[in-house]
Amino acid sequence: MRIVQADVAAVAAPYPRPLFPAPDPLVTNTAVVVHLHERDGCVGFGYAPTFGFGTQAVRSFIADDLVPRLCGVDYETSADAVAALVAGAALAGRLAGAARLAISMVETALLDIEGKLAGRPLHQLWGRAAAPTPAYASGGPQPAGGRAAAPRRPGGHRPPGGRDGRRE
Repeated sequence: MRIVQADVAAVAAPYPRPLFPAPDPLVTNTAVVVHLHERDGCVGFGYAPTFGFGTQAVRSFIADDLVPRLCGVDYETSADAVAALVAGAALAGRLAGAARLAISMVETALLDIEGKLAGRPLHQLWGRAAAPTPAYASGGPQPAGGRAAAPRRPGGHRPPGGRDGRRE
């Protein structure tokens, strides 16, 4: 795999209505988008939302620091390319926060290329999926006017510790 070109952009779009994940409403969704072009013409796509924080920093880190280390170098796999990026970032003491987000976006685009070059979806390249596992997620943006009750499907799962967070 050899990356020959990269397009990196910061994008923004208004939410249809304000979200309230914090005291101030969130009215615009921001993200960074990465397109990596492989020498055989395959294009990989990666992106991550930034929610208005560090958007330009992440875009700049990818365009100015990661892309120059990727372009023109032959890598056997996406894992090899990511390992090289992580090693470079570690040397500079930048393995957290915006740097990790930037590396993960590039990794997503590299994995997209890897799957396209193989002509198979990634889940087939990586092997069979594990058995389904119950999961719970909380937090995230809330609609205007306060917290909405999370929809629960039949057989859904409650958070650990019950409704109020205390162990039952």
